[in-house]
Amino acid sequence: MNVHSLVVYFMSDAICQDARLPAQEAKRQQILRATLKLLAKQGFHGFSIKQVAKAANVAAGTVYLYFRDKQDMIEQLHMEIIQSVASATFDGWDESAPPFNRYRRLCRNLWYFNIEHPDALLCKGQFDQLPPDVLRNQYTEAQNLFAPLNALFCEGRESGELEALPNEAMFCISVDTFWQMARKQHLGMVEVNEALLEQMIDSTWRGISRNQNT
Repeated sequence: MNVHSLVVYFMSDAICQDARLPAQEAKRQQILRATLKLLAKQGFHGFSIKQVAKAANVAAGTVYLYFRDKQDMIEQLHMEIIQSVASATFDGWDESAPPFNRYRRLCRNLWYFNIEHPDALLCKGQFDQLPPDVLRNQYTEAQNLFAPLNALFCEGRESGELEALPNEAMFCISVDTFWQMARKQHLGMVEVNEALLEQMIDSTWRGISRNQNT
């Protein structure tokens, strides 16, 4: 799975303001939420630790209790976004369901998570500016988190239901569409209703399927 495509949708207020979180973790999440908003609005190089501290309503020194520097903060944010995306995407995943049913549920989960987290979605691409070795390491972790999707692709290839394409190619042809379209919707370029969403799911599945009547 393309880790660059997973830089979306974390740190909703409901998650980060959970009173059950230990005080230190709640403070860390508060800082990460502020980082996400600044990253979405101003870009990777457009803000400072001082601005993060102000947005998070903490002292600048407090930020350094949790993060070495801005890059470390963005790296941790990126990984938590990946974890959050995976958790939402595979909500209700049923390995016994037919392949298309699993795919449809995954796409719908991903779509609505995208729509509900505009700041994180609009950060897409900013994380590409992290060092290549960091991205490679996070790619490996993302592969583990998205193992059910990779397994679905492998199952489809082996059964002959899906095209004999690498997982990365199938991901780009199918699932990646929902990130791209959600971003366009947030930017006011398109409007996706339920009917169009279902058409997108059907069409992207056909794009990787050998059975074009699916």
